Amino acid sequence: MRRNGTGRRSVRTQSQMKEESTIYTRLLSVGEVESVIAGLPDLFCGLAGDCILTAEYGTECRIHNDLQYVPMQVGK
Repeated sequence: MRRNGTGRRSVRTQSQMKEESTIYTRLLSVGEVESVIAGLPDLFCGLAGDCILTAEYGTECRIHNDLQYVPMQVGK
């Protein structure tokens, strides 16, 4: 429930809630994807600061078996 403009409570329908939570997007071009990937190191440094990030790649990543589920760290 939420209050409408008159101060009364109104019940949102399921379709209204879905519309409010829907994210609209489009396919990115190759250049845009490359730009996003190139910007990731700066993004992670800004988010993590001086922390060290640890990640593991699973079987669906299609990387060499020796690298799966091995903790990999990046950071300062």
